[in-house]
Amino acid sequence: MNPWWLKPSAEEEPAKDPKPQKPARKSEDKQQPEPQGQKTEPTQRRSGRSRGPKRRRSPTGRSTPKAAAGRRIAVFYDAEGTDPGADLDLILRRVAEKGRVIAKRAYGDWRVHEDREKSIRAADLEIVDVPKGQASGQGSVGIKLAVDAAELGVAKQPCEVFVLISGNGDFSPLVSKLQEAGAEVIGVGVRGTVSADLVDRCDEYLYSDDLVQPVTAPPVIEGIDEAKQPAFALLVETIESLEAASEGIIWGSTLKREIRRRQPGFDETSLGYATFTDLLEDAERHEVIQLERDDRSGGYYAASLARK
Repeated sequence: MNPWWLKPSAEEEPAKDPKPQKPARKSEDKQQPEPQGQKTEPTQRRSGRSRGPKRRRSPTGRSTPKAAAGRRIAVFYDAEGTDPGADLDLILRRVAEKGRVIAKRAYGDWRVHEDREKSIRAADLEIVDVPKGQASGQGSVGIKLAVDAAELGVAKQPCEVFVLISGNGDFSPLVSKLQEAGAEVIGVGVRGTVSADLVDRCDEYLYSDDLVQPVTAPPVIEGIDEAKQPAFALLVETIESLEAASEGIIWGSTLKREIRRRQPGFDETSLGYATFTDLLEDAERHEVIQLERDDRSGGYYAASLARK
């Protein structure tokens, strides 16, 4: 039995013969003549609300493409069909330019790919363990990944972009189905290890070995001790990258999560701060950022940079 994504689409199915309509039954009742001198009451309409005119779809609906910063992205890593040399940090940096990542999952038998698990967790991907066996079969990873992709594609707030880190050509039908649903599909893999059919099906295919880590010097903040420069510079860079889509509010938890995405080994205690909040407060004291406290939750959010 073929998986659901290999079934023919509606366009490929043979058209069925329409059900023949029964002829309209002629009324046998004859119209009675209206007695003279009597007025007939007008026929009353059935009770109930009128349907009214059809509503037009909102101009901000799903059919209108969103700005890049607002697009929802799902990232799927196929351990069975991905070369271990793929640099996840570079891939996720490139993906983050296309919108907001709301799901990052890695599929595979992690008893077999134990050597990759550390780097997968460091990149903050959710581990989905699919052990191999007689019951599960060889295609179990692909089936689980495809089911999860379908769920995110039809969710209340569906993903508009799917990033498939794999070179396995068996995912080509899945790519086509996601595209039929209106999603953009981006494939990622190592050159020379990917299926040509998969590359052709994807809206865009990135070769991880072509991605280059940008070499830029961290900003130097005037009037700040050299020991504090790395931490404050990282705060400034991260806030600048989030400001476009933040509408003036960047929660401390969001800021820390983005910092750890950029630098998986980030730990504020190694910089001399007991908590991340202590780091934020110290940056405000040095007039690097401006903080506001939320009265309801008691937490901080970064309103803006103090130095532009």
